[in-house]
Amino acid sequence: MGSWGTLGPALLSLTGVALGAGGSLFGQYLVSRASARQLEIQESAAHRAELKNVILKFLSIASRVEKAALTRPPGGGTAAAPVLDQLAVAEPAGSQPWVR
Repeated sequence: MGSWGTLGPALLSLTGVALGAGGSLFGQYLVSRASARQLEIQESAAHRAELKNVILKFLSIASRVEKAALTRPPGGGTAAAPVLDQLAVAEPAGSQPWVR
């Protein structure tokens, strides 16, 4: 067995290596966790932007339907039929993100 004079520095250097490796792994864990959270935030923002665009498109077409329903063509009837078809296409079936 060696004396403390030869065994001490070896144990201290091994302890330093273990602490350094542990710190490095912990740092990598924190970075990966932060990047995963950032990815979630970006995906959520993209989803909100997509929903906003769909809602704005739907409201635009609904506004045209309302205007067409309130105006009468010279021959009678309604001018809303062609615009109603666009409204039906703009509202995909089963796409109600607020209903779970």
